[in-house]
Amino acid sequence: LYSTAAENGLSDAQTTLGLWYEAGHGGLTQDYKKSIEWYLLAAEQQDVTAMCRVAYRYEDGLGIQKDEAKAEEYFNAVISLGRECGVTD
Repeated sequence: LYSTAAENGLSDAQTTLGLWYEAGHGGLTQDYKKSIEWYLLAAEQQDVTAMCRVAYRYEDGLGIQKDEAKAEEYFNAVISLGRECGVTD
């Protein structure tokens, strides 16, 4: 169900698949690159959790090339929405 919803553009499902690929959860093999692909799709829709996860991955370079400037852009975009990235994001 999540795959279908994510492929149909539902940001919550895209973020969930990103989290599952990142953790190797839900029967999925851990794959940081796939997790980033899903996070980026959800982040385009201003899904704050996905935006935070993208920022973290740009910080640590898991699944995507490390880029502190892009990480900061995502963190600032979250702040511009009146939100913050926290422990649970």
